[in-house]
Amino acid sequence: MRFGCPVHTRSGTSYLTARGLSGADARAVIHALLTGLEGAFLLARGLRSTEPFLAIGRVVAGYVTSLPGTANAPHPPLPADRSSRPAREDSGTADLRA
Repeated sequence: MRFGCPVHTRSGTSYLTARGLSGADARAVIHALLTGLEGAFLLARGLRSTEPFLAIGRVVAGYVTSLPGTANAPHPPLPADRSSRPAREDSGTADLRA
C-alpha cells in the first residue's frame, strides 16, 4: 500500500491532467477512485457480487462529469448493470466467494 498508492496517484493524476482536469481535481478523483475501490473489494467479498464495483464506477464517473472542463469531453459508455444476474461458478467470480 505504501509503495503502490503514490505510484497510482501520480500516474492517475498525470493521466487526468493530460485530459483537461486541474491537478487538484485530478488528485481528488484518483483519491475517490482508490478509496472507493478499496471499499468495493470488501463489499464484493461479503456480498458475493460485483455490484460494489459498478456502483463506485458510476459514482466516480458522475463526479468527474461534474468537474469544470469535462462537460464537453467525450465519455465512454458506462457498463450495463448486471448485478441482478446470478453468478456462475465458471464466470470468474468464484474467488469472491472465499
